[in-house]
Amino acid sequence: MKTLNVNKLEFYTQYTQFYISSGEKDALDNIKDEDYSPQNQHKRMIAGQNILAIFTECYGHVKGSLKIFDRKPLNDFSLYDHIVEGSITVENKSLKIFNCPHMEEIITIKIANGHYRVRVMSSNLKSVIDDDGDDFYTIEIWPAPSEDIVVLKQYKNE
Repeated sequence: MKTLNVNKLEFYTQYTQFYISSGEKDALDNIKDEDYSPQNQHKRMIAGQNILAIFTECYGHVKGSLKIFDRKPLNDFSLYDHIVEGSITVENKSLKIFNCPHMEEIITIKIANGHYRVRVMSSNLKSVIDDDGDDFYTIEIWPAPSEDIVVLKQYKNE
């Protein structure tokens, strides 16, 4: 397995969410109000055409990393509180991260067109009190056929 790209993420968002998109700001229109069901939010990911909504524990400050691989990476899932995977199709040779609700572009990553799997591994979720904490989001992306969202490890806030 070869790591093709690594990016540090640190930005401000609201409403405990941000977006990964292969389109522009208007890709958010591909997620409908009814997609924001409690069940989908519990998964911490919603998929729309050319966009994924990622849900965070902390209201504002997001810290994380984004890594692109040439194939599916292997991980020790015991290190994370929540792990979810979804798919996205790239048609314009780039992926972007946008904050919420202003859809400000945080980062653009050049990537070949095709189908990709996106894994979001969340850690330190219990550290969040009110709007502050040390939650961290590791995002891994690799070429793979499109599949439905799958929760590999469910966070239980106890």
